[in-house]
Amino acid sequence: LFRSEQHERELKFSEAAISGNIALSIFNIDYRRILNYNPYEGIRLGLGLATNQKLASFFSVGGYFSYGFKDKNWKYGSFIQLFPHWYSDTRLTLRYTKDVRETGGYAFFEDHVMGSSEWFRSLLIRQMDLTHEKGAEFSFRVLRYLKFNFFLTQTHKQVARYIYEFKDPDYYGPPNEFNFTEAGMNIKFGYNEKFIKTPGGQMVSLGNNYPMIWFNLRRGIYLLNGDFAYTKYEIKISKNFNVKSFGKSQVT
Repeated sequence: LFRSEQHERELKFSEAAISGNIALSIFNIDYRRILNYNPYEGIRLGLGLATNQKLASFFSVGGYFSYGFKDKNWKYGSFIQLFPHWYSDTRLTLRYTKDVRETGGYAFFEDHVMGSSEWFRSLLIRQMDLTHEKGAEFSFRVLRYLKFNFFLTQTHKQVARYIYEFKDPDYYGPPNEFNFTEAGMNIKFGYNEKFIKTPGGQMVSLGNNYPMIWFNLRRGIYLLNGDFAYTKYEIKISKNFNVKSFGKSQVT
């Protein structure tokens, strides 16, 4: 009995370390939001909470709140996610956030791979915009190693702590506030990508021995109060190398 309880505690600890969540009854607590830091917000404290499969197998509801001691602003967000089964790769997500986001920053679909040091970059971000965003996403897997995510977002951005002048004779909005409506898709391809399933049912990528490829196609449209029309392409390629005497290296 003692060994069984010890093994269960070890499994829960491993799941928390891998997924970033601690299961507590019908909730998952996102401990990664408890304490963070960047030069713009300074120390950022918060908490994230979401329901897990113990409450329902076909949906999850969650949210978070945070406070930055340097910019003195509260941030928060919420979401509802629908899927046929808890372990399925087909998901519909509706979300709303009021937060800060790196000026001109980028994001790729499911690019959190265990062992990646890319998260260290967040410690260096000095310039951010106040952002209100509403969005809907639908993701699914095609074949074995290819995933698609289609999205529609409505974003209001406000320049906060730096001077920005946008000069366009066809733009008549406030000089430091902008509305964006974006529709597009994200693609992730990882040949022979390996996953680990946590005891709570979450699938976490372990990467692979081949290049991982991400691609974004974003189209700005005038609908839903969008101020700009544009097309944006983004691509990221990442490769891991095992080098003797140096261990694991990654080039992105």
